[in-house]
Amino acid sequence: MSRKYDLYLVANLNNNYYFNNYLKEIKHIPIHRKISYFNDILSIILLTKYLKINKFDIVISFTPKAGLIGITSSKLAGIKKRVYFFTGQVWHTKTGFIRY
Repeated sequence: MSRKYDLYLVANLNNNYYFNNYLKEIKHIPIHRKISYFNDILSIILLTKYLKINKFDIVISFTPKAGLIGITSSKLAGIKKRVYFFTGQVWHTKTGFIRY
């Protein structure tokens, strides 16, 4: 994909990562796994600002928490093409009411 498109990565990165120059930019935005209203709203604000500045054509997100923040931020930034890959199906191994 990097031959045809400019690819960007936004993630909660604690270390420096090397991606063989496939990515145009790597941006650290703190997205925490646990629910925290303050941190979650801050993540949405930071990501929305970043998306508005760069005027992306499409946003693709993964994982439940990053997906929620990514899709919400891209909607607020006015990005019309938003894709979320549904992952983390914890219900699959559950039984009883929890699975239902």
